[in-house]
Amino acid sequence: MPEATLSATELSPDPRLESRAVANMVLMLAGKLVSLLGNYIYSFAMGLYVLRVTGSAMGFAVTLIFGTLPRVILAPVAGALADRLDRKKMVVGMDLVSGLVMLLLYGISSAYGLQVSFIYGAAALLAMANTFLNVALDAAIPNLVTDRHLVRINSFNQSVVSLAQVAAPFIGGLIFGIIDIRLFVLINGIAFILSAVSEIFIDFQLTAPPETEVQAQPKLLAEMGEGFTFLRRHNLLFTLGMFFVFLNFCVGIGAISIPYIINNVVGMDVTLFGILNGLLPAGILLGSLLISALPEFRRRYPVILVSLLVMALALAVSGLPAVPRLLAFGETPIFIFYFILLLIIGFSNPFINIPVFVLMQRQVPDNFRGRVFGLIQTMCMAITPVAYLLAGSFLEKLPAWSVPLGAGLSMLAVVGLLAANKEFQKI
Repeated sequence: MPEATLSATELSPDPRLESRAVANMVLMLAGKLVSLLGNYIYSFAMGLYVLRVTGSAMGFAVTLIFGTLPRVILAPVAGALADRLDRKKMVVGMDLVSGLVMLLLYGISSAYGLQVSFIYGAAALLAMANTFLNVALDAAIPNLVTDRHLVRINSFNQSVVSLAQVAAPFIGGLIFGIIDIRLFVLINGIAFILSAVSEIFIDFQLTAPPETEVQAQPKLLAEMGEGFTFLRRHNLLFTLGMFFVFLNFCVGIGAISIPYIINNVVGMDVTLFGILNGLLPAGILLGSLLISALPEFRRRYPVILVSLLVMALALAVSGLPAVPRLLAFGETPIFIFYFILLLIIGFSNPFINIPVFVLMQRQVPDNFRGRVFGLIQTMCMAITPVAYLLAGSFLEKLPAWSVPLGAGLSMLAVVGLLAANKEFQKI
């Protein structure tokens, strides 16, 4: 499928259009940062609160499940609605809903106490609202800026996600230890509403294609299936989508194996483990910022391929400290090993995600973008729990070092198949 060519406007940028595109980018990123921080901090801080109140690790896990399960179930619905409805109203409305959920939780908890059932319900509602917001926003990104800013806004978007992931546990821990948890709920609700107000000023139609004649819309269920039909008809997009599902599976294996090895096999100090925990999103943040500062890659194929090979090899060797002979090196060398390795994995991630995401934003028509992105998001998230369960089972039955090795070698094999794809070689 040929890529969109640059228009005369792109060759000779209109200063007013460019200025509006930059304003859109700033407002969108600020709103998304507030929304993500609100969700991540709530999930983390409330998980700690439930853990303290109930003393149950399962209670902590259930809080996280209520915060993630709705995303898997509702992303295809959100995608179909994002292609039907006004995306601006969806984005603003979902931040308002999140704010109202927090304010309602504050009111109920002030009257009846902060009960665990209230926390679970609010976590599920926040996850639902955030799913609709993110799918609508991701589908709208190409309409917010000119084509020359598309790589930059996606890079900054990835940076915002990583920043929120790094900051949320730190801020959540401070909030949990310093202020009344109900005061945090109130502040979070106000922040969501202020985010919604800022998003009102975003022009969601800045570079949108001209509206076509309105046709009779199919039923919502049929419309959700059209996202898969569209992907299936476009070989490169389908191949990339399926590869990302498999990539998430391999990364999910690593997400269980590496912490298990660090904690249960190496027995690393909890402070050092906490440092390592922040390195993956820190690496993603650094990689995203670098991409935003570089000119757009003329050839994406070598950049994506090298980054995939680096990630696969890093995953394959991530279990080495669990080998008995290497375990004897001690805690400090192993800490340095994982420090470098996790930074490399995180740093390589944006060099895969951002070029592919920009390619898909350009090649998927505006009226299909929500359904396609919602479908891919659902498949990627749905495969992750499967990877977690398999990794847990394998770690109980096999040598710990062999589990990430198997995931890394499997990823290398699939990267080899992807590299041989003729259409992929052309990007």
